[in-house]
Amino acid sequence: DGTAVMTLNSRNLLKFEVYKDKSAEGALEDVTGVNDGLWEETFKAHKDSRPHGPASVGLDIDFEGVRHVYGLSERASKFSLPNTKGDGVARDEPYRLYNL
Repeated sequence: DGTAVMTLNSRNLLKFEVYKDKSAEGALEDVTGVNDGLWEETFKAHKDSRPHGPASVGLDIDFEGVRHVYGLSERASKFSLPNTKGDGVARDEPYRLYNL
């Protein structure tokens, strides 16, 4: 019936982080000056090597007419995912999806 159920990037928050050259100036640290896990990270027996550095794509997704969104997040959270923006939020970081 042509009704929108989801809107992508309606708030123009698209961010595309490109690959980096490890020898480039500033490539070994993030905006805070930290190099913790930028090029390599280990979780239990799994080692995630990033030969081109950290790279990501981020955008805003709005689900029209929906009060709750359910899913499995990368951090401990309720199954009904809480808001990450606005007054009284527990954490103000967006949910991330990882492709290993």
